[in-house]
Amino acid sequence: MWLLYWRRLRIAAGGQIIITGVALELNITAIPSGMTFFNLALYNVTPPSAYVDNAAWDLGSGDRASFLGIFNMGTPVDLGSTCYVETNGINKPITLASATLYGYLITPTVYTPAANSEVYVPTLHAVGV
Repeated sequence: MWLLYWRRLRIAAGGQIIITGVALELNITAIPSGMTFFNLALYNVTPPSAYVDNAAWDLGSGDRASFLGIFNMGTPVDLGSTCYVETNGINKPITLASATLYGYLITPTVYTPAANSEVYVPTLHAVGV
């Protein structure tokens, strides 16, 4: 799980934003076998499920109240020293419970990232409402 802080938007608890796009930078030099696409599941509080790395993701009954939606980020492309994928035009309105947004980066295929050796940098593009 990773955290996104909305300091630049200065959104207060209960504030609203519109997510316009998501991007994922993978600090790896080639696309590994089995890596096809990523999903990004967002929450307005720390997800009660508290999954550990490489656990199977599930939208459990305890997570439903904090779940904000899931986005298909697409298939990364190899740009030499970095792999990258970006999706724009999402335009999903959400209401924050705090100034922090939480999420799980999910690989729905058989690909399993190497523990602690691959850095993935998700970025959300949003505007305040």
